Amino acid sequence: MKNKIYIILLLLFAMVTGALAQNLVEVSGKVLDEKGEPIIGASIVEAANPTNGISSDVSGRFRLKVKSVNATLNVFFIGYQPASVVAEKGKELIIRLKEDQKMLDEVQVTVNVGYGTQSRVTHTGSTSQVTSKELMQSPAASLQNALVGKMPGLFQQQTSGQPGNDAANIYIRGVSTYANVSKQPLVLVDDIEVSFSTLSQLDANEVESLAILKDASSTAIFGVKGANGVVLVRTKRGKQGPAKITVRSEVGFQQPTINRKNLSSYDALLLLKEQSEQLGKNPLQEYPGLMDDVALEHFRTGDMPHVYPNVNWYDEIMRKNAMQLKENIDISGGVNNVKYFLSLGYLHQEGILKKVAKQEDFDNNYYLKRYNIRSNIDVQVTKLLDIKLNASARLNEINEPHLPDSRIAGGAWPFWRRLSSGILTPWDYPVRNADDTYGGMAGKSMNPVALLEYGGYERTFKNDISGNVTANHKLDFLTKGLSVRGTLALSNNWGYERKLTRDEFPDYTYNKVTGALDRVNPSVYGLPPLSQSTSSFAVYRKINTQFIVDYKRSFGSHNLSGLALANYDTFRSGAETPANFKGYSGRISYDYKFRYMLEFNMAYNGSDRFKSNKKYGFFPAVSAGWNISEEPFFKNNIRFVDFLKVRGSIGEVGSDAFNSAFRYLYEESYILQSGSAHQYYFGEQPTGMPSIYPGSLGNDNVTWEKEKKMDLGMEMRLFKSKLSI
Repeated sequence: MKNKIYIILLLLFAMVTGALAQNLVEVSGKVLDEKGEPIIGASIVEAANPTNGISSDVSGRFRLKVKSVNATLNVFFIGYQPASVVAEKGKELIIRLKEDQKMLDEVQVTVNVGYGTQSRVTHTGSTSQVTSKELMQSPAASLQNALVGKMPGLFQQQTSGQPGNDAANIYIRGVSTYANVSKQPLVLVDDIEVSFSTLSQLDANEVESLAILKDASSTAIFGVKGANGVVLVRTKRGKQGPAKITVRSEVGFQQPTINRKNLSSYDALLLLKEQSEQLGKNPLQEYPGLMDDVALEHFRTGDMPHVYPNVNWYDEIMRKNAMQLKENIDISGGVNNVKYFLSLGYLHQEGILKKVAKQEDFDNNYYLKRYNIRSNIDVQVTKLLDIKLNASARLNEINEPHLPDSRIAGGAWPFWRRLSSGILTPWDYPVRNADDTYGGMAGKSMNPVALLEYGGYERTFKNDISGNVTANHKLDFLTKGLSVRGTLALSNNWGYERKLTRDEFPDYTYNKVTGALDRVNPSVYGLPPLSQSTSSFAVYRKINTQFIVDYKRSFGSHNLSGLALANYDTFRSGAETPANFKGYSGRISYDYKFRYMLEFNMAYNGSDRFKSNKKYGFFPAVSAGWNISEEPFFKNNIRFVDFLKVRGSIGEVGSDAFNSAFRYLYEESYILQSGSAHQYYFGEQPTGMPSIYPGSLGNDNVTWEKEKKMDLGMEMRLFKSKLSI
């Protein structure tokens, strides 16, 4: 009996299933773009049943079973406007999708990720990027200062306003290494590592884009150099077309943000008198010759300025503003298989000190003169091989006044500190005495106006010439999307200093007892001659070699890219032992329909700063992202949100920098002393021999600093991208 019941149930189930199957209708079609080209990986979904869907194949074709003949199909593909069509039994549907220009722009916008670029839509790391247009909006002389307020996660600290030395220190998400070591981010220009100082010397006019990498996923590929973040600079390149000449001229003015208002001699002395009395002291003894009623009255009325002076030293030596001049000329274009970009820039940044009349012909004001030259040439040798030739030069001339001050403790303090810290007061002495000689006083800071006339200058010339050649060869004959490239880069820095200085000059102080002018320095009768000296900097040379295997390909809705890098750096300063760095890095990125992203980064780097068994370190990172705004349920219902992506990463980065003048801490050092106090004497007629004694002990455990980083992020654009979060 039971067997019969089972058989009946099975027959009923088969009949129902068959009836349902008979109700399903198979529809087929083809998804094309506006040009009639097939779209691979488009999503075709039954509107009444969103779980029923399929993707178009390599020919753009699809077959889908739906519930009814007149079922509505929704078609989606990244970069195209969604479409809805009604199915027709027995008839092949031809579905043409129109480009969604806004979304295409999103996909085509790329970010520099080091040794390559990625679409902003699918990038899972934490990066920020600005373009040349944004950089050129700021008239700053250095790139660091032009970045102020433009990039989240980037902090600037400008410690000086001196022309040539006013570039801000920058920190990416704060300080990420131990104290007393380099806290500066790694800087690469066109994927070639350069010194941090090079960043301040680049002309914004030659920069195409600048990006900062902030999290472990984006910096792990740089291994032991990525702990403090990475700055990536792309320079401009030529485009196919007739020669385009661009001339740009800028004139600007710089001025202090704060001008301190100093009290007059009378007002300041009244406060000092009150302070002295409150402390129970006698102001007449504390400040002899300044606090009696007669002296205070002269300070108040100003009727005897050479005896009771009231000098505003700030106004005497500082201008209200200083001019900055910037000139650029570019030539770019391309003919046949050659594209070129040539640029020449000049920057003249004046100092803010007043120009004092001098009998001697020298310029001792602060100033910067910088010449920037760049040549980027792209040559398409064959359909598979192209070569890039880059060359650049930066010539700097930095001038500053020689400002000695041997008469006070601490020596030559900066002008600003002399003016703002009470070292030089308005009642010390007049700028010039009644007979037009310079005023001065023993034990007080030297007359700054006289220093501007007689002190001389210290001038520094810094030159940086670099060049690199990159060859890229496509290997599509092996597999589509595969290519290899090699790079050889050389940079050369050198410079010298020239000084024309004078440490003393004749100045006089008024003697209130005799009424005469006495020499402040009795040994100086006339104006001493200027002293000339020159010195050269050690030549700094760096060679960088890279070999990269690159792969990028789409398989329907699946997009895959990968990179493998081997690089070797060697650099030396003067006759020092060369420093060497070797690294192997890799990156694999995957996304499905630009919605779900996954990326792995790794670096295996070695530095010769560590012992052989400690040289190499492994630095991995993984990141993932979800482009929610490309989900059909989101796109169809929440239209005011144009873009929404969540992402996260975790990984490990490092640094090989440590605070020591000695490069190899794993080696012991010994010191040779030849002074008489450290000599040993031998023989019947004692002869001194130098001694050798231990310096620092070797530390075999020194190795790279490691830092683990985790990053969670969300990116959103709303109301037709008018609001970004």
